[in-house]
Amino acid sequence: MLLALTMTKDFITVSEGESFSHRELWRCSEIQFKQARALQRGSKYFDMAGILMAYLTYEAYLNFVGDRLDPDAWKNERE
Repeated sequence: MLLALTMTKDFITVSEGESFSHRELWRCSEIQFKQARALQRGSKYFDMAGILMAYLTYEAYLNFVGDRLDPDAWKNERE
């Protein structure tokens, strides 16, 4: 007999002040690389995740800086 249980939990996250996604992404990248150095086997997967996080950090930082330097021009940055 297969019994499927579903449980739902609601979480509320409250944040005040300014958030910097590039800082969070960079920290994630550092943790991935640190984990890769700690492993003898399987480290390439942590390296790949770290590289991806580093790229996302770069993109997030460009968005952060672009919006700060020239907000009017940055509104249409996709064009």
